[in-house]
Amino acid sequence: MAIPVGAGVRTYANEILPTYHAGDVLVSIEALVNGGIGPQRTLSTLIIKT
Repeated sequence: MAIPVGAGVRTYANEILPTYHAGDVLVSIEALVNGGIGPQRTLSTLIIKT
């Protein structure tokens, strides 16, 4: 019974997760600020497909 469940999870994950190729470039920026209502953090990633 574990084999059909594994196949189902793999199919679901492959549908929702993006596919990247060896030539694609990932650019990631992370920022952290302190003050105001407290520390806040943000993260953004840009994918440059080749």
